[in-house]
Amino acid sequence: MKRAIAYLRFSSLTQLQGDSVRRQKRLIDEWLKQHTDYYLDPVTFEDLGLSAWRGEHAARGAFSAFMEAVQRNLIESGSVLLIESLDRLSREKIGDATGRLHAILKAGIDVVTLSDSTHYTRDSLDDPFAIIRAILIAQRANEESEIKLKRMRAAWAEKRREAAQSGRVMTAKCPYWLRVNDARNGFDILEDRADIIRLIFRLRLEGLSYGRICRELNERGTENLRGRASKWHSASVERLIKNEIRHRDPAVFPPYYRFGR
Repeated sequence: MKRAIAYLRFSSLTQLQGDSVRRQKRLIDEWLKQHTDYYLDPVTFEDLGLSAWRGEHAARGAFSAFMEAVQRNLIESGSVLLIESLDRLSREKIGDATGRLHAILKAGIDVVTLSDSTHYTRDSLDDPFAIIRAILIAQRANEESEIKLKRMRAAWAEKRREAAQSGRVMTAKCPYWLRVNDARNGFDILEDRADIIRLIFRLRLEGLSYGRICRELNERGTENLRGRASKWHSASVERLIKNEIRHRDPAVFPPYYRFGR
């Protein structure tokens, strides 16, 4: 039997509560029932909440692991990659999007887009109609992402305008050590969390490396930014320290420091 590999992706974690994963899995199951000469590989590549517009999934997601396996010839020729549509594979510019499809097909791995029942093979690379179809789909997907971004930016610009006029905080999302006050016109300091940030800066000023600060926090059983004790990583410590801290209350932080340069 030949191997079928499933790849699932969506861009926003809010879609996890919707129908996207169930729909993609249903399409995979239906295809396998109709193609009994294939078996589904137990390893399913999933990028849930990773964008394909900027190639984030190909840089650090499961898709990057799949492409590495392709490049290292770890997936035998004749296998098939099952995806809902080509925009799951990429929403990047046409050259990048079709380049990824080209690399997969060139390796002898077929690509099946389940939503439109299209089967791309190595021979498709010499089929102008198949290539044009892939290019048009890539163009449409990229344009959709561009339009969504423009609409999102316009919506946030309007929110910022309304917030500036009303003096109200426009979102409850704020730094780990702050909370929007009840009047929604400012922030309350969460002192227990602010103390952790103060500690991190103090340790850095004492000359400790990011890794050593991380170990110090974990040894103390300090909660990280997600509220989990002893789960600090040096990368998160570095990000905190390198960010510009702009807070008007000098009791929270020394005003306007930037570390790690």
